[in-house]
Amino acid sequence: MNISEKIITRYNKLSGDRMNFSSLYQDLAEYVYPTKANITMSRQPGTQNNQRIFDSTAVLSASRLASSLQSTLTSDVIPWFDLVMTNETLNRMEAVKRWLADSTDRMFVALQLSNFGSAINETYQDLTTFGSSLTLEEEAETTQRGFGGLIFQTFYQSEYVWDVDAAQQVNEVYRANKMNLLDIVERFGEDRLTTKMREAWFNKKYETIFTVVHAVFPRSDYALFGPQTRMPWASVYVCLEDKEVIKESGYRRFPYLAPRFSMSADESYGRSPAMDALPDIRMLNRIVELEARSMVKAVASSYITDDDGVLGGSVVIKPNSITYVRQGSYLKELGTGARFDVVNLKKLELQDAIRKAFFIDQLLMPPAQNTPMTATEVNRRMEQMYGIMGPQMSRLVVELLRPLVRNTFEIMRSAGAFDDPPVEIVEEFARTGQPVVTVNFKGALARAQKMNDVIAAERWLAEVVGPAAQINPESIDTVDTDAFVRMGGERLGVPFALIRDQAKVTAIRKKRNDAQAAAAKQQQQMMMLETMGKAGLTQPAEASIGPG
Repeated sequence: MNISEKIITRYNKLSGDRMNFSSLYQDLAEYVYPTKANITMSRQPGTQNNQRIFDSTAVLSASRLASSLQSTLTSDVIPWFDLVMTNETLNRMEAVKRWLADSTDRMFVALQLSNFGSAINETYQDLTTFGSSLTLEEEAETTQRGFGGLIFQTFYQSEYVWDVDAAQQVNEVYRANKMNLLDIVERFGEDRLTTKMREAWFNKKYETIFTVVHAVFPRSDYALFGPQTRMPWASVYVCLEDKEVIKESGYRRFPYLAPRFSMSADESYGRSPAMDALPDIRMLNRIVELEARSMVKAVASSYITDDDGVLGGSVVIKPNSITYVRQGSYLKELGTGARFDVVNLKKLELQDAIRKAFFIDQLLMPPAQNTPMTATEVNRRMEQMYGIMGPQMSRLVVELLRPLVRNTFEIMRSAGAFDDPPVEIVEEFARTGQPVVTVNFKGALARAQKMNDVIAAERWLAEVVGPAAQINPESIDTVDTDAFVRMGGERLGVPFALIRDQAKVTAIRKKRNDAQAAAAKQQQQMMMLETMGKAGLTQPAEASIGPG
């Protein structure tokens, strides 16, 4: 079995394994994410895709959660990560700090100049609805020398299948894409066409559609600095119709971001808040649908009368109209018997449950009370909300944020987008043979999760040290105020450039102490001279000038 047959066999097996998820994704999309409701069915562009939605609570809640994740984890305007050294000693070296800060700034600017903002928002939308997402990060093609920028592409759930390794991390991705012959030639070149493609090209059937499967999987016999066909991650494009390879190359790193919102141990795809809330979402939409039908009946009522009791054969219900009935017959309104009060209570209950499933009750600030909240109370409230969401977001740090920063760093480093690193970094890498640069996240959620130490220290100072110092002032010596200030700055995400290292702090204090000691000594000498002068033990200063 050649490589193309192996890839197609693997793709077909993984597609069969995901069949149940595909049906679930279609159901979720129709209720929560209608713009992607084409997973198990094909829709023509521009057709209506929200026929099953009668209440927008789930749609708005999923969108709001996605926007909140984007603003707190990967803000478009506020830097949300710092590059740091794994060796803490190197982080205190001025040249190393400058290089890390400059490289961080260049990475953040590269992300801002790319389509990262729109692609990552789609990623978060997929996570809140489907529980899984797939995004490709590559360097943009350029005809100029050097770094060409970044480009991101988030794929539909219907386009891909994947598998995981022993650590439950995604390591195989197979994407199927329908392309016409002209697009294939533009993408791969005429010399890459397979047998059936060449036949269609020869017959000028340029609009013929072919299914191209792109497979990315790990190689066991790779060479890190070898040709593309020997790189650690294989990249193979195969034509599904004639089972022939179009192009084979490779990646030095796994090019995809494949995060999952939450996981079940026996599944390779993620689970989402929308899945948890799906029964309530179905029931709410059904109730609102029935309520709308009942409202129509309540507004445009039906009437009952005797058989052939209305003269003319029909009831006239226009304003100021008269309906004639036969003598002895009657005409009265047929009520619906609908209990809209009960319906409204159930609607509110379901809407609240759906919002809670999407963490909306934790994302929104409480309504204003008679006494406005102070800035400290607002900060504590925000930290509490993000802290509650922390456990659900820890997986995103591992599967989305770290791979994103690592891939961006490697793409830019390979393209020469950074200045040459200081010799200390080069020597550290030569000594360890391992990556020596890592990432420190400082977004709103990361800061909230790291603030526990600061909050505990503040309570310790206010509730323990303060009262103890009033009894015994020497107890204040227990507090290492330098360590407290430095820890608070790091936890709050203060830039390293604003925090002096310990050597500079020591030098500043020594200079200040020496100046204070010199001033005290001078003052002491002046006091001694003044005392001696009053006692008549010294002569006026003028007497010492010139011979006597």
